[in-house]
Amino acid sequence: MVVGQHVARTTLLGFGCASTAVRPPSPRSPAHFSVGADGLLYRLAVLNRSKHRRPAPRIARIPVVVDTSAFRACLELDRDRDGRYWRRGRADAGAFAFAGLLSAQIVSAVGVELPEAQLRSIASIYMRAVRPEEDYSLAVDLLHSGSQLGTVRVDVMQADRLCATAQVLLGPPAPRLVDHEEAVPRVARAAECPPASGFADLAGETRTVGGVDLRRSDQSVDPVFSAWRRLPGLGADDWAARAVIVHDANAFLPGTALLPHSGLGLVDAHNTIIAVITASDVVFHRSPRLEQWSLFHNRSTFAGEGWAFGRGAVYEEGRLVASYSQQAMLRPQGPHRQAL
Repeated sequence: MVVGQHVARTTLLGFGCASTAVRPPSPRSPAHFSVGADGLLYRLAVLNRSKHRRPAPRIARIPVVVDTSAFRACLELDRDRDGRYWRRGRADAGAFAFAGLLSAQIVSAVGVELPEAQLRSIASIYMRAVRPEEDYSLAVDLLHSGSQLGTVRVDVMQADRLCATAQVLLGPPAPRLVDHEEAVPRVARAAECPPASGFADLAGETRTVGGVDLRRSDQSVDPVFSAWRRLPGLGADDWAARAVIVHDANAFLPGTALLPHSGLGLVDAHNTIIAVITASDVVFHRSPRLEQWSLFHNRSTFAGEGWAFGRGAVYEEGRLVASYSQQAMLRPQGPHRQAL
């Protein structure tokens, strides 16, 4: 499940609707979105669609931004007397827990356990599917604690089965000896990019460079995908911001690997193709601030033999904030088996 998937739907429906004087969107209209005076993105929807001209249709301005409280709710865990963290099952949570959500919950658990520490990296391996309708637990094991370096292992368990594990590295910033970083890719600015309707279940607002849609199967482009992300209202919670990046670092690369291959897209995932994230690594270079636009730049460097690998980076205000990589299974299922 992607973070906020079921919450997002109820949140969007719960916003108040105000009629406007804008031209009603139609199925043939190329854009059903507008940017409000508050700078946020809104989806336009006709409330009283009718074949008759009267009454005039009322237009709802529905925020596309998923409230960050929905994301925080997905990170909430219960701690038992033995120090184990629990995520309680929910019947409406989808078939499988999204890998990025598991890693974000791991970050949340470590942040509760060691709130004064600073997350430097997380390396996650996903062995078995986690069913979110059932309870699952996170066991936090502090392996080493030092003034400059700390190491934590977190195991995700469900029904006495190890489903995922992560090695978390902690450490404070220190005086510089050398200083260099990779330049920001030359891409269109967030204000020049269209809204990404395919990521409405991600917390915050998303805009894609070039309007690339990872769901589509009728395209063949280079395996490069860039998305602008921001989460108004996230605040100065450093652990929450890093949890967002850990989550989002898992959201884009499987679809990026499919971009060069016409006839395949994320719309086929768990339907005609098997797309399963097996491992991800995220390294933080600076403290993120996601209330302003952040660029997630993704490149798939290999796909073959049933596997895909890619790398990505997060930039804020022209500076490199985080780097990540991911390995995933990409395999045929159903009619695509012979084609691949």
